[in-house]
Amino acid sequence: MVKNGQLLLYIGSYAGKDEHGLYVTTLDRQTAQITLVESVCKIVNPSYLAIDPQRHHLYAVSETWEFEGQTGGGVYSFAIDPAQGTLTPINAQATLGADPCFLSVNQSGSLLLLNNYSGSSVATYPLNINGEIGAMAEFIQYSGKSLNPDRQTAPHPHSINLDPSGAYAFVCDLGRDIVSIYQVDNVTHKLTLKNEHKVLPGSGPRHLAFSANGSLVYIINELTSTIAVYTFDRARVSLQQQQIISTLPQEFHGTSTAADIHLAPSGKFLYASNRGDDSIAVYAVLADTGLLELVEHVPTEGKTPRNFVITPDGTFLLVANQDSNSIVTFALDPQSGRLKATGETFQLQHPVCLKIIDSLS
Repeated sequence: MVKNGQLLLYIGSYAGKDEHGLYVTTLDRQTAQITLVESVCKIVNPSYLAIDPQRHHLYAVSETWEFEGQTGGGVYSFAIDPAQGTLTPINAQATLGADPCFLSVNQSGSLLLLNNYSGSSVATYPLNINGEIGAMAEFIQYSGKSLNPDRQTAPHPHSINLDPSGAYAFVCDLGRDIVSIYQVDNVTHKLTLKNEHKVLPGSGPRHLAFSANGSLVYIINELTSTIAVYTFDRARVSLQQQQIISTLPQEFHGTSTAADIHLAPSGKFLYASNRGDDSIAVYAVLADTGLLELVEHVPTEGKTPRNFVITPDGTFLLVANQDSNSIVTFALDPQSGRLKATGETFQLQHPVCLKIIDSLS
């Protein structure tokens, strides 16, 4: 049984079908020590995970080009054991597009949204009360390109996020330099395009974070290593740019790409990861405007920090260093936002997604 002093930490990784790729672990609230509970194999590249708000089910992509004889990837559902946090498979569906790499679940746990990075598409699925993934309800295929001859010759939707109200889904398309905003129908599970916001050419929008009330949107641009801050006008369903700020130290001159972005639970600080510089950029969120002010850059003590997660109480930040096969834990100062390594490191092959549950009740 998961103890009171522990959090559940789920880890997705890049792994072959005969390798362990999805891990259930616990995180000690006091020491930040990670302990393995179980690992799950037979899923190729479970590189992104999502947990329903009710904490009953976990969903995992299979980031592949072929799934059960069909072109494209797959998406799996699991039941979460209410005492142990262990996983029991429920079912799986094809995504009909190659390399699914992001998932979102709505607040009622009735809708799953995903994107296919190489398949240039997004899809939605109804979710049954038992966590089973239903037949695909929506499939949207993109076309187009942008400036970068190596990374932007085709659409590459990299994330699909629901705003805090659940009314809108935002798709960051790295390949087209577009953020598409859809209205979500939670009955039919269909998406209606309301706006397409063009970012600066060559930026490569990857992931985003919303302020608590959804009025501010922070978009991390992979190719230019920047964060763009926008206000979201719900009446017009449009974005207005307020700021662009670099994620890299001023003295850095090598090759680096931005990856993940999260706000602290307090909303007072924002964090972003850099692959190449191998750092976490820490920003203060200005109370009156929501704009960002750099606090520090902290080495991730590993290579290629593709993903990171902040504990629900805002006391720890855990980084998945993909190419050094490590998860490194940092203490987070709630007053300054600064990070300090705890000395705790958990080793496993190619970790790329971290999700935390603070309670199973």
